[in-house]
Amino acid sequence: MESPDALKRIIGQQMTDELLDALDQLFPEKTPELTDSIDQVRYASGQRSVIRFLRGLING
Repeated sequence: MESPDALKRIIGQQMTDELLDALDQLFPEKTPELTDSIDQVRYASGQRSVIRFLRGLING
């Protein structure tokens, strides 16, 4: 099993700006609506968390 750092390096090497831009469009950063359930807010937050993680791999 590879270390987390090795796995991050592999993902970062394969990630492109074009792919991240597409993910940004599919899962945009947005303010939750008052009608959103807590589960909807958590789910959307998790999606954005993954995109921020991926951006950090190539930008950071």
